[in-house]
Amino acid sequence: NEEQFVVSSMVSTHTFEYTIMATVFSLTPTLGSGGNELNIVGNAFANSSDLRCLFNSTSVPALYVSSARLKCVVPNLDGAFPSSVLVAVSNNGVDVEGDWAEVRFNY
Repeated sequence: NEEQFVVSSMVSTHTFEYTIMATVFSLTPTLGSGGNELNIVGNAFANSSDLRCLFNSTSVPALYVSSARLKCVVPNLDGAFPSSVLVAVSNNGVDVEGDWAEVRFNY
């Protein structure tokens, strides 16, 4: 009497992309209010629909100009004035890059 065992397995594939971490070098202007257009100079910005600028934890869409330049509209600040916030970039809308540089925008 022979028994047969069938083992089935599910194979999952994942794609990983390794990129250079985006870095924020400077902002212009560094002082303003919500609604101002902000120019960001840095390195390794991705031309992606997921590209974002972060003002502390507030995320806004970024406009890709080049791998070294972005534009964002400064979000309105909820809180006390004056205030200084960290500005960072996310190339994929998830991972925050460049926040270690401590480049700040002042309201």
